[in-house]
Amino acid sequence: MNYDFLPKYLRVYVVQQEYANYSSVDHATWRFILKISKNFFISNAHSAYLKGLQETGITEDEIPRIKEIDRKLQKYGWRAVCVKGFIPPLVFMDFQSRAILPIAADMRSQEHLTYTPSPDIVHESAGHSPIIIDNDYSDYLQSYGSIARKAIYSKEDIDVYMAIKKLSDIKEDPNSKNIDIKNAEDSLKNAYDSIRYTSEAVMLSRMNWWTVEYGLIGTKDDPKIYGAGLLSSVGESENSLSSRVDKIDFSKECMNYDYNITEQQPQLFIINSFKDLQEALKDIESKMTFNKPVEYGLDRALEARAVCTIELDGNLQISGIVSKVFSRVNKISYIQFKGPTQLSHLYRQIPGHGGDYHSDGYGTPIGKIEFLNKSLNKLSAQELDDLGVCKNKNVNLKFTSGVVVNGRVADLNYIENVLSIVQLENCKVTLDSKILFDPSWGKFDLICSGKVESVYGGPADINRYIKFMPEMVEGNKNSKKRKIDKSLDDLYLAVKNHRKKAEVDVDFLEKIYNQSVRNYSQHWLILFEILEIIIKIDCTLKEKIINHFKKSIPNNSDLYRAIQRGIDILHS
Repeated sequence: MNYDFLPKYLRVYVVQQEYANYSSVDHATWRFILKISKNFFISNAHSAYLKGLQETGITEDEIPRIKEIDRKLQKYGWRAVCVKGFIPPLVFMDFQSRAILPIAADMRSQEHLTYTPSPDIVHESAGHSPIIIDNDYSDYLQSYGSIARKAIYSKEDIDVYMAIKKLSDIKEDPNSKNIDIKNAEDSLKNAYDSIRYTSEAVMLSRMNWWTVEYGLIGTKDDPKIYGAGLLSSVGESENSLSSRVDKIDFSKECMNYDYNITEQQPQLFIINSFKDLQEALKDIESKMTFNKPVEYGLDRALEARAVCTIELDGNLQISGIVSKVFSRVNKISYIQFKGPTQLSHLYRQIPGHGGDYHSDGYGTPIGKIEFLNKSLNKLSAQELDDLGVCKNKNVNLKFTSGVVVNGRVADLNYIENVLSIVQLENCKVTLDSKILFDPSWGKFDLICSGKVESVYGGPADINRYIKFMPEMVEGNKNSKKRKIDKSLDDLYLAVKNHRKKAEVDVDFLEKIYNQSVRNYSQHWLILFEILEIIIKIDCTLKEKIINHFKKSIPNNSDLYRAIQRGIDILHS
């Protein structure tokens, strides 16, 4: 597939599906999940679900090909790409805002058949893609992605994401030891314990969780499922409709409810229609930091200790970690960033002013020049000349905020005929008696702006800033090929091939049954595959298989109930 339609930084997360890596066990797991899911969701999912499976290239018999899903989704204005496992939330939202569905290539293990917290092809394809064919829902997904991309997240949010990703990868890795899982769980707990406050990004993620992932639609008396987390969870989808789970009328207040991805949810929220989501989202957007007074936004940026963007007049942006904000008489005087900082114009990094150059931080005064009562970017050529803002001249700039900039003009950077950056040598910047920049620190780049217009999360030009975000740099790693027991896989393949034959050889299937019980006692699924073939035949093998299920699987477990649902379907 050609991915030229993607920004460069998003292409980093796209991988090949490597379809040949799926084993016969993987395909059998997919078949079982889809078999009992489709039967259940005929009457318990949103009306778009079954049509959506067909329209988006999801078949029951085998794991779908993502390139086929991509081809089918284009009819609805969407695309699909293959990704590896957990991708950063900011990346996921960027994909979504562009009407692109990222689909994890991994297939859940049989041990996690009823539910896995890890993104996998069941969740992303059979869960997310079917409902996209509904226009109102599709519009909501895109709008949500666009808004969530600008939410301010905290340093602790990043730490939690990294810990969740590590735990997810370890749990799905068949080579992981118990001590590896324990250490990862401890790291996740420590990350959660370190959270200082609930960030804007977390509030938005809750909205996503209780709608896109775990949403119900309809009435309390007759709720239908549309959330992808439920549509891809064999166990929880059934449990979610029981009286044990509270059903709450949807409102934006759902953002006040936290969630645990490793446990089934104690409550779910019901919408009347997908238009409810758009209405709530408009209300939420109006209260987002980027729509609030800039003083509030700068406080949130300081609180976050994570990358934010300060939007300035003149279509200029500064992106980085805000460390200090100096103010006088309720006016912003000077903003200081720490670590790699990016200067942009119209969301494209200004050449020579990325995180490599401003690697140790960046600071600049904001506001108007004293006496002229204009910002530098509003001054005429004559006014600039009168001030001494000319190459190779010494200049002493006094801002109405009290900041004083004194140095020698080394360069003037004009963008679209507007002065945007003044670079000074031997420069000293002060606010009263406080030194904000010392000549020994090198050249000072004064951005020419009169005011801050808004504050939001993330960098302005992520394509060029991403390498400075450790939580974002991993990408283009294809799935680890799960170790396949060739003998076991051959048994599954033999059953699959036998299913296609016109006549059933019960003796042959009984031999496979005996081998499976003897050598692979935990692999109940191959027995179910055999049962599917012989269900209409009068033979003792059926009772052997059913009795094996009863003896080997706890009858109060989600797995046992899922198997029983499967048997009921075979009998129907």
